[in-house]
Amino acid sequence: MLRGTARRTAVQLATSSEDIGGSLDANGEVETAEVRGQALARHWETLLGLVAEVALSAVIACRRDRKGASAASRPDQDAR
Repeated sequence: MLRGTARRTAVQLATSSEDIGGSLDANGEVETAEVRGQALARHWETLLGLVAEVALSAVIACRRDRKGASAASRPDQDAR
């Protein structure tokens, strides 16, 4: 499930993919990650841009911290 990227929310990503007649999804496990997208063939460049954005700057759900609060991580915050 997509939570968004550094630039767009999940709703904005869904709207962008729907605008080109397609869909976008992502899934991850401990040792694997998958980003899937489909759209009308004439919009392949736009779709590829969306897939790249998700692959390179996705908001990642983190495990709960010791106090039980959940956290989300953005790639630009990981380097701190």
